[in-house]
Amino acid sequence: MKIGLFAINYGTCADPELAVRVARHAEAAGFESVWTGEHVVLPDPAPPGFTMPPTLPLLDTIVGLTLVAAHTSSIRVASGIIVLPLRNPVILAKELASVDVVAGPLDRALAEQYTELGVDRLVLLPQPDAGPAERHAPVPVDRILRNIDAVAAQIIVS
Repeated sequence: MKIGLFAINYGTCADPELAVRVARHAEAAGFESVWTGEHVVLPDPAPPGFTMPPTLPLLDTIVGLTLVAAHTSSIRVASGIIVLPLRNPVILAKELASVDVVAGPLDRALAEQYTELGVDRLVLLPQPDAGPAERHAPVPVDRILRNIDAVAAQIIVS
């Protein structure tokens, strides 16, 4: 089973040191990938049902992917959301190609299959089964690491 960890670039993981620590821990626990999300702005006041506070710390997707890629060796990096209408596609392609360079070379066969690789489960930080009100609350990094271990233990059991 391939499991990805979402939210490596915001909330607790907007702190670069903590993002690297969480990514390395997820890598050691056997996670297949870490994922970023992207919000150019957050509404203030938040509309009904919107759980991200306007003060939520959020690293740029490309910066977050590059940071994690530079400090891990085997975990894949990806973005669940990139706001394309606000980006020049040529610059975006160059940025993402640069992330690949920083992440290190993949073997040719794996590189050809990269876009076809699926993820069986995407786990939201900070809690694997967080409800809407809990998804974006500040969480101590030690709790995130324990949750990664709990999900990894489920992988081994199932």
